[in-house]
Amino acid sequence: MPTSRLVPGGSQDVLCEAAVAYVKAGWPVLPLRGPSYEQFVCNRGPSDGASARLWWSDQPYGIGCRTGLLFDVIQVPASLGRPLMTVLKELNTVLVIEVDALAAWWFFVSPGSPVIGDFPRECQVRMLAAGGWVALPPTPCRGGPTSWVAAPPAHTVPWGSLPNSLQMQWAVVRAWNSRRTDATSRVAIDDAGRAEVCRRYRNGATIWRLAADIGRSRKFVRRLLLDANAPLRDQVPTGRAAAKVPDVS
Repeated sequence: MPTSRLVPGGSQDVLCEAAVAYVKAGWPVLPLRGPSYEQFVCNRGPSDGASARLWWSDQPYGIGCRTGLLFDVIQVPASLGRPLMTVLKELNTVLVIEVDALAAWWFFVSPGSPVIGDFPRECQVRMLAAGGWVALPPTPCRGGPTSWVAAPPAHTVPWGSLPNSLQMQWAVVRAWNSRRTDATSRVAIDDAGRAEVCRRYRNGATIWRLAADIGRSRKFVRRLLLDANAPLRDQVPTGRAAAKVPDVS
C-alpha cells in the first residue's frame, strides 16, 4: 500500500476516501492533477468505488466534477452567499461549497436552464453550466481548500430536488441589486447628511426618529453611526412618541 502524501487541505488517504464515497453516491467525478488542481488527468471517471480507490491510491488527485450534467453551479461572493442561504432554506436540497481561494460560494442548482437577462455580469458572480466544472471538497485549491457549507449526508443527493436554477438566479439578482442599492443610498446619505445625523444623535435624537426622518431603516442608521464611530445607546420610544414614529425597518 502506498504511503500517504500530505497535500494542502488533507492527506492522500482523505482524498481517496472522499473520491470513493462520491463515486458510490453517483457523482460523476474526475481526477484533477496537482499541485494546482486546475486540469483533469483524463476525461473518463472511475466506474465504481473499487476503481476510484485504485486511482486515488496511486496519486493524491483532486476531485473534480463537471457541471451541466447532474447540476449547474452559481458562484457568488461569500458576502452574498450568506443571505442567500435564507432563501435556500425555503427550497429543497441545499448544497453549498466555500472556495477559500476565491472567497466565493458555489450553490448547486438544477441543470439546463438558460441564464436570465438580468443576471449580474460581474466577475464575482458566475454561472457554471455545460462545459464547466467544480472541485469537490476536500480538494485543495490555490490559496486554500474547498469545504462544504451545506453538505449532503454521506455524499448522497436526490438530484431532482436541487433548487430550481431560474428561481435561484432571480434570488441572486434581488440580493445583488439590494446590496448595490443599499451601497448607493449609503453614499448619498454620507455626502448629504452624515454629520447632521450624527449631530442629532449626539443631541438625543433616537435611531427610530432619525430613521423615520431620513426615510431609511433603523439598521441603516445604526450602520451609519457605527461607521462614524458613534457609541450606540438603547433608546426605545414609548407612549405618544412611539405612536408617532413609523416602523420603517
